[in-house]
Amino acid sequence: MRQVKVLVHGDDYASTGKLADLKWFQAKLEGKFDMKTQIVGHSKEPGVVTEARILNRVVRATSGGGEYECDQRHVEIILEQLELPAGTGALGTPGVEDVTPAASEGGEIPENDQPLPAGLASLYRAITARANYIAQDRSDIQYAVKELCRRMSNPSNGDLKKLQRLGRYLVGKPRAVALYPWMATRAALDLYTDANWAGCKVSRKSTSGGAAQLGPHTLRTWSKTQNTIAQSSAESELLSIVRAASEALGLMSLAEDLGMTLKSRVHVDASAALGILDRRGVGRVRHLDVGALWIQEQTLRKTVEFQKVKGTSNPADLMTKYLPKDGIEQYLHALGFEAREGRATSAVKLHTVVQ
Repeated sequence: MRQVKVLVHGDDYASTGKLADLKWFQAKLEGKFDMKTQIVGHSKEPGVVTEARILNRVVRATSGGGEYECDQRHVEIILEQLELPAGTGALGTPGVEDVTPAASEGGEIPENDQPLPAGLASLYRAITARANYIAQDRSDIQYAVKELCRRMSNPSNGDLKKLQRLGRYLVGKPRAVALYPWMATRAALDLYTDANWAGCKVSRKSTSGGAAQLGPHTLRTWSKTQNTIAQSSAESELLSIVRAASEALGLMSLAEDLGMTLKSRVHVDASAALGILDRRGVGRVRHLDVGALWIQEQTLRKTVEFQKVKGTSNPADLMTKYLPKDGIEQYLHALGFEAREGRATSAVKLHTVVQ
């Protein structure tokens, strides 16, 4: 019996399975359709390559396992549109916290708050949208890009400077390769979650950040502004935990479809939020009753396990705020990312047409 799992995305697809089954599937497809296929793997047999593109992302088979990286061409386009050539001085972080200047006595709008002209505003939106596309594959810029996206409707001079700073960071780190080393198949699903309470100085909304890992493999990360204004750090952390638990259940369901039964653990660094989970009933947090009761139900069912993690060892912190260079490198290492220079062998070239 042939077993090949296929993932379809638009006109592209990827499949996994044993080499013999993949070759059978490849022959069937190429026999019926005019199409190109490649088999990526560790086998030395003819027809198997060690690097290829899927949706223009690069996947690579190595002696240590596998690697994955986003389409580097988008980074190069961003740097080109921001007019940042290769020799531009690189920065160690993609952003810094705002230092809001005081308004002048005449009531004039500070320079950083002045809206961009129509042309520059359109360019800002185009570059930010492109950055948002690659941010789903790069945890190091997710928070910075999320903040840029919040300003797309009415960008200002200050927002453009933040975008340019992101570009200066990408000059020094054009590639962030996700490493997937060999591991045992019985690994548990670990989700790390954190929140930056009232981090936005304008709306005072909090940011939820998280990372999902299967053993040393990072499956996904996220950075999201919370919809409501949390009245305490415990409340913002609880909202973040609800998101992480939902992600855990979704990934467990996906694993079931792939024939894997996984246990999940959500790691939290907030003792107050964990205290709410240990209660029965809503207590004094009545405005959080739905989320609190749902999490308590998952705890009772032992669907998801909640554990305490040190704040200095929580990689979800990377997706909730601007961190110094050392913090970024620490958490990227924990998430299994490696910064590299140069270009991948199979990466799409930026300019393929020679005039």
